[in-house]
Amino acid sequence: MQWGAFATFFVIGFGVSLISWLYAKDLLAYYGIGIFLGFVTNLIVRFAGVAVGGKLGEGLLEISAFRADGK
Repeated sequence: MQWGAFATFFVIGFGVSLISWLYAKDLLAYYGIGIFLGFVTNLIVRFAGVAVGGKLGEGLLEISAFRADGK
């Protein structure tokens, strides 16, 4: 079985059903606002950590960095 194809199908089905349910309940706007606020908060925390520097800034950069050596 192609698990990637199955997972894609499942995610699309779940996403469509979730969006349909939110739209029917008039909650789609609140869901979108929540995603937007989460994204903006993530950016603010990352920028603040980098601006502060020290271990906090280094930690955020290490978390977001892709290391080719697998470490």
